[in-house]
Amino acid sequence: FYGFILFIIFAMLYMNEVQKFASSILDFEKPVLEEASASLNLRNRKKNGEKAESSQNQEHASNYVIVLYIISYFCLMACIVILFIVDFKNAETLNMRFQSTTIWSLRSSVRMPFTLISLQSLLMALFITPGKRSTPTNITNPKKELETYQGFVDYVVESSNFLIQGDEETEELIGFDSVIDNILTKTQCEPDPGNVSMHETYRCNSLNQLIYYYDRLSSDIANEIGKYEGYVFGKMPGEIPHLVLNHIIPDSVTLNERFDHLVVSFLENYKTQHIVFYIIELIVIVLIFIVGFLLWKHYNNAYNTALLLIRRISPVAVVSNTKLLKYILDISSNEKVNVMSTSESIVKNSLSSIICIGKMKTIEVINKSVSSMLGFTPDQVLGQAIENIFDEESAA
Repeated sequence: FYGFILFIIFAMLYMNEVQKFASSILDFEKPVLEEASASLNLRNRKKNGEKAESSQNQEHASNYVIVLYIISYFCLMACIVILFIVDFKNAETLNMRFQSTTIWSLRSSVRMPFTLISLQSLLMALFITPGKRSTPTNITNPKKELETYQGFVDYVVESSNFLIQGDEETEELIGFDSVIDNILTKTQCEPDPGNVSMHETYRCNSLNQLIYYYDRLSSDIANEIGKYEGYVFGKMPGEIPHLVLNHIIPDSVTLNERFDHLVVSFLENYKTQHIVFYIIELIVIVLIFIVGFLLWKHYNNAYNTALLLIRRISPVAVVSNTKLLKYILDISSNEKVNVMSTSESIVKNSLSSIICIGKMKTIEVINKSVSSMLGFTPDQVLGQAIENIFDEESAA
């Protein structure tokens, strides 16, 4: 992100430099620019002799290209931001689903041992309750076992209600996954109307219905435990172990396996989505650098074109353009003395013959090229009237 910001800053600075340079060149008078660009325009003509497009159209096209590059760059950066936000939201959603699934799986897993413990306590209470067939023991007593049973069976029912309804911090499980919905709430088969046995009343029930049926049936046994006189193989007590071991526990195992599958699925989906977003972000970053490179190349071409154009402008015109001279030499506006001295240096070292005259038409400045061309030394020419060196027509 910081790299993108730095790139934008440097791109804007470079664009500003190019615009300043171009603005300085455009300050020349029209004849000077036309003369400097004449040879360049000749190169742009086609072989059949047709002229190239006008410089104004070229300038407009160049501006459109720059605008297109900048818009593309910011659109790609917006894509990066959007991808980051979407990836973050997906990660947040998957994390919440993973957290909820973990809580549901924990509560569901606890129901199995708690159901078995409650069954064990209920059967133990049946065994040791005083009666004809009871088994005396000093280790525990019916009251203690019934309290243990009641505590565990209440938690099993509470966990079932939690899975169905949820609470303030965890959403309800119903509607989260169709397979889990079928296990918890859907009837597993069609009961046989002709079979009136107790087993047939719960054989096709859903897991939650089985747990609620176990709660009602075991509560009836606990409330009237004295009448069984230690006999645990009666009609109702005999159905309890079968209900738990052959229906509730197998369905609970299936439910927990489904939770485990969902957890693994969430982790795989998160990994896959993260990799996909990572690849897309890399592609967009590459496109950003390509667009940035093309923009830099366009600016560089414009800068090189400006340099080529300025080489074709007369040195005298360059020196007379104070704005351009200050830009080239990086001179501030309050350094006028240095500007003048540097200007004189440019004139003296130019390969073109330059003669500067004053208001009285006397020669004030010449360079070495004038001495080489005319054969006069600077001492012989400086201070002389221009008519003494050239004829009247050339002097004019």
